[in-house]
Order: sequence, then C-alpha cells, then structure tokens
Amino acid sequence: MQPTDLEKLYEGKLKREQELNPLRKKEPNRVRNKTIKLRATEEEKEKILAGMRSAGHGTLNNYILEMVLAGRVVHIDFEGLKESLEPIGSYAQKLNKIGGNINQIAKHMNEAGINQQQVNFFVEEFTKMKQNYDQAQGELIKELHKIKKL
Repeated sequence: MQPTDLEKLYEGKLKREQELNPLRKKEPNRVRNKTIKLRATEEEKEKILAGMRSAGHGTLNNYILEMVLAGRVVHIDFEGLKESLEPIGSYAQKLNKIGGNINQIAKHMNEAGINQQQVNFFVEEFTKMKQNYDQAQGELIKELHKIKKL
C-alpha cells in the first residue's frame, strides 16, 4: 500500500522536526508537562499504593500531588453515615404522617358542628399523636448524636 501525498508531507515534517531537535519527544499538549521522578523501596511503594487506594484516588500521580501540595489526603467513607441516616428517614415519615393527621382533625372540626364528646375524643387522639411525635423526635435526636460521634 502506497502512502498518500499528505502522509508523505506529514512524515517529512516529523523527520525535519526530529533532525532539528533530536531530544524532543512527541508529547500531547498537557497541563502537567513536567516530570518528577521518585525513588522508593518496595515496602515504601506498597505503603504509598495502599494509601492511594484507601484515599480513593484512581491514579498515583493525583494522590502524590495532593499529598505533596495539600500536606495530607483525607478520605471520608460515607457508607456508615448512609446507614445511620436510614432510621432518620423513617422518623421523618412518621412525623409527616402525624402532621397530616393533625390537619385532618382540624379540617373535620372546622367543617362539622361537633359536640363535647367529639371534642374530648379529638383531644385524646391529639394527645396520643403528640406522645408518638415526642417519642419519634427523641429517637431522631439519639440517631443524630450517633452520627455526630462518627
């Protein structure tokens, strides 16, 4: 297969550039275009790689740059936090249901003419709901304290 004229011109240009500057390599345009070499023992290398993995970095280059420039790498594992927040979601749902029930009671009381017996019934129901609310709120606060300790 014969190269086209354009391919010949490109090859000629590359050859001339290499003749003018034999040390120049074909490098893509990079933001980070300087190389720094690091020597380490096998044990040190393994420690660095383990640190990179535990910090969640995908490349050794990014891990080492962050360690050198920022002084440290902090990796926060949100799995434990996510698990701790699950009960809070159920408490929030319970509290929303209680709020909906209170609104239904208020609507019913406003729409209908009610007697003292019905008022007493609603007061008892409201008291039960308030106790449930207080219990759910207490459990929520306990969960938040657990998360704060993480």
